[in-house]
Amino acid sequence: MISLHTERFDSVIAELMPLLRQHYAEIAWKQDKIALNPNLDHYRMLEANGALRMYIARDDGAVVGYAVFFVTQNLHYQDVKQAQSDVFYVEPSRRGASVGQKLLRDYAESELKREGVKVITLHIKCDHDWHTLAEHWGYEWTERNMQKWIGE
Repeated sequence: MISLHTERFDSVIAELMPLLRQHYAEIAWKQDKIALNPNLDHYRMLEANGALRMYIARDDGAVVGYAVFFVTQNLHYQDVKQAQSDVFYVEPSRRGASVGQKLLRDYAESELKREGVKVITLHIKCDHDWHTLAEHWGYEWTERNMQKWIGE
């Protein structure tokens, strides 16, 4: 039975790390150059400043998915509170069973709206493109991002 929760960073990060490694292995860009090394202290600082939201899907107590957002007032439109996705992941064995829909569309969106968020921005990897599903949920294309590795 899937249950959905808003959780505190320190209460869930140890449980998330195995899933984060799995998520990284599945979707991260330039894995040969960029290692997974989250700045846990910065996440704690964001949470302490009210800018981090962690929505967690659990099955029989075990974490099976997460949707993490940064919540801020938009710098260009200061009257608009916005949420930008940091990471969104559902364990591969749980995909196709509406866990992502329940976690993101049904739960996280409702929680964000309840606290006054007006715009949600999703970051979707090109190599793991699920924008068609996001469009089905009412999301629209507004911009595209490109990256270039310029390191050694």
